[in-house]
Amino acid sequence: MLEAARQAAAGRRGPLVICAGAQTGGVGRHGRNWSSPPGNLYWTALLDDSADIPRDAGLAFAAGLAIIDALAAIGVPPGRLRLKWPNDVLLDGRKLAGLLVEASVSGARARTIVGIGINVATSPPDAAFPATALADAGPPPALDTVRDALITAFFRRRSQWHRSGLAALRDEVADRLHGLGAPATVALDRDRTKLLHGINEGLAPSGALRLRTADGTLHTLLAGDVLA
Repeated sequence: MLEAARQAAAGRRGPLVICAGAQTGGVGRHGRNWSSPPGNLYWTALLDDSADIPRDAGLAFAAGLAIIDALAAIGVPPGRLRLKWPNDVLLDGRKLAGLLVEASVSGARARTIVGIGINVATSPPDAAFPATALADAGPPPALDTVRDALITAFFRRRSQWHRSGLAALRDEVADRLHGLGAPATVALDRDRTKLLHGINEGLAPSGALRLRTADGTLHTLLAGDVLA
């Protein structure tokens, strides 16, 4: 994502996809370190269409569904894949992939960068949420196979968002939502010290997460990390 930002600052226009076999400065949500050893896919799309500036959860949902589409295209059974709000893909209940969307507007120029990491060969052993890799389920696919499947799936889902808006994507995410109806803990801050406990009641029309706490209050969360 940093390289995409550098290229954009130097005048490179999108759409552009940049991939790496390893990263020395991988960054996740809230600036956290993103473990980036060799063997996994680190994938970034640079977009400069003003339509891609996130006005809702649509682009993030499109990216999450694209990860599932790409994995299904290379043989991962879709029924084993779920989406953990707001930006993770799970395989058999463990984190397989994550995504991050960053956007900026300077004058008349808009820039959106979508970063995706997929654990192909390895997964971090000390992640806050249990993680897995494709290699844990069988022989891992070649990185270029995953890369190309993701390119096809991402731009198809992006076009769907441009064409139809959030609603259709939201319904698909809702159908694949991890933990629906189950107890959930959501961290509301970077350091994961401010926690909210309740029952996952699914998605609001905006794509926000609805969490009902023990006192009966229904919280509509625009951001957070689902820890359990």
